[in-house]
Amino acid sequence: MYYKKILVLLFTFFIFGKISFSQEDDFLFDENGNLKEEFKNEKGLLSEDYLPDAKEYHSIEEAIMASNRVYKIVLQNKELTEIPRSIFEFQNLQVLDLWQNNIKEIPPEIMDLPNLQYIVLGNNLLTTLPKEIGSLKNLLLLDLEGNFLTNLPSEISGLVLLQDLVLGGNKLTSLPNEIGFLKSLINISLWGNQIIEIPDEFCELYFLQSADLSENKISKLPKKIGKMMNILIFDLHANNLSKLPKSFFKLESLSYLNLSDNNFISIQSGFEKLQMLQMFDISRNELKKLPSNFGKMLNLGSLDIHENNLTSLPKSFSELDYLISINLSNNSFVDFPNQLCDLYNINEIDISKNKIMEMSEQISQINTLQIFNCSDNSISELPSEFGKLNNLQNLNLFNNSISILPSEFYDLQSLTILNLANNNLSSIDEKIKNFTKLTELNLKNNLLVTVPASISELSELKLFNIQNNQLSDSEIQKVKMLLNTKVIYSY
Repeated sequence: MYYKKILVLLFTFFIFGKISFSQEDDFLFDENGNLKEEFKNEKGLLSEDYLPDAKEYHSIEEAIMASNRVYKIVLQNKELTEIPRSIFEFQNLQVLDLWQNNIKEIPPEIMDLPNLQYIVLGNNLLTTLPKEIGSLKNLLLLDLEGNFLTNLPSEISGLVLLQDLVLGGNKLTSLPNEIGFLKSLINISLWGNQIIEIPDEFCELYFLQSADLSENKISKLPKKIGKMMNILIFDLHANNLSKLPKSFFKLESLSYLNLSDNNFISIQSGFEKLQMLQMFDISRNELKKLPSNFGKMLNLGSLDIHENNLTSLPKSFSELDYLISINLSNNSFVDFPNQLCDLYNINEIDISKNKIMEMSEQISQINTLQIFNCSDNSISELPSEFGKLNNLQNLNLFNNSISILPSEFYDLQSLTILNLANNNLSSIDEKIKNFTKLTELNLKNNLLVTVPASISELSELKLFNIQNNQLSDSEIQKVKMLLNTKVIYSY
């Protein structure tokens, strides 16, 4: 009986050219299957507000049976080697998603889909784009990420409404000058190509808000880059930049900037003009110092300068009142930079892998600090003032030379994670019971001969490591008896 019903439906389709379906997007169409006027935009297309409501067709066969009701075709990961020719029959098609197939080309017939707004052809085998791509005047998104494109046709200039251009992970070596005609572009992704130079016309993208040019071979930016006044996010990491043009500091809306993995030996003055900058990454360069007015970026909240050659911070650094997180690891600091002690909103500091020998007594001023990584330094003792860091939760002092902890250290009652491995500790005070919130305690590679009985009072402890100390077998058995049965321990 089931098969007979299917045959009746198919017979009805071939005789009358349509089948009456009941589906969630029925409200969009009249009794003849045509889009209702109230759901159309000014171009006669399905309005952006209602496009999410349109059904996605996951097979060509199903789409053919729906005829002019097809606005979205999604054929992801279908092992397609070409775009099915029947797709070009769907004149109302606005969304074409063919992500992750084995498609090698976009045929010229793409121009037969004038209503296309979204094309997703990422993770395919495309090497070229047809010039007909420029005829898609309604296109808003073109996603070609993860292909093998070596160039873009000049006809791309015809995509006058394009807002998102996604070309990361291709083989592009340059951009056409016509890129400047994409006046509606808001986001562009070009990461992981082989681009050497950005054309001056790129600076004509006045409405661009996000640009990812990372992992290329760019050695300089256009002198007129400052014309892109609306840009908020600029990712330039892993290029060959060593200097920025003066106009760069006219990008007064910039809130995120990534210059990591470049060739900066120094950075010129001008960053103080980027008053909206909130996240700045200039790690993995060759910086020896920061400009004297670096601290004038008054809204900076996150700063990453790890893996440089810094030995000190400028005095103005203490003016970064909104700084919350800073990474200074893998530099050449010998003294703990006291400028950090003036940052009254900071809650995360990473100054690991430096050459610090002494902890500043002024550290007690950072009462907002929650996460502190000072591992891989040469610190032999901690000041008593360290115990005033009342909000400290995660403390990493791994691989220093600490032989004794001041009594005040045990006042850190907010600690949840404590790493004291690879030091010279010979004893731990009974006051360790004060760490009532502690969940992880690492004392590996020290000189301990005993563990205080008060460790049994650490009711929240989950991980405990006392490997490579000088504990006798009987002491290890005592520790096992003291610990909660839920504790995972290493000895």
